[in-house]
Amino acid sequence: MSDTRRDLVIRLGICIPLVAATGFTIARASEPNLPFLLLGFPCVAVCAVVLMPNATGAASEHVRELLDLEHSGSRYLADLDAADALIDAGDLDGARRRLLETARAHPRERAAWMRLFHLTLVRMNRPDLAADALQAASELGLSPRDREMVLWAYQLFAEEVGATVGA
Repeated sequence: MSDTRRDLVIRLGICIPLVAATGFTIARASEPNLPFLLLGFPCVAVCAVVLMPNATGAASEHVRELLDLEHSGSRYLADLDAADALIDAGDLDGARRRLLETARAHPRERAAWMRLFHLTLVRMNRPDLAADALQAASELGLSPRDREMVLWAYQLFAEEVGATVGA
């Protein structure tokens, strides 16, 4: 017997009793008997994992990506809060470095770029540092829409302080 055929027989040998248990559970679900109803979902889940390991693996990979995105978003907000704390403490250069790192790590997020350009142009009155940040943004390989958003944030504060607006 080939390996794939043996694998299929083993999978079916595991799933047939589980399918039977699931069918029994569904038949008993009409009665008010909760333990039988609770048995149904685990049986179906085990059948899915046994019969389709690639599909369930792909689904778990998507869930892992979603959880990582959630973690990434909370890390982004924590970085912005840390930069705000540095600004409140008077460490403007440290806040600028932190905001630049955050903007590079999350280039599609507008808040980091807005705070960075406000800090460098308005609070620090250093158009050279803002131009360096704009140059760093152009080196990130952003989409045209994201580049336009970063340039808009730069121009917004550059016009406010009368700095030269450039790309």
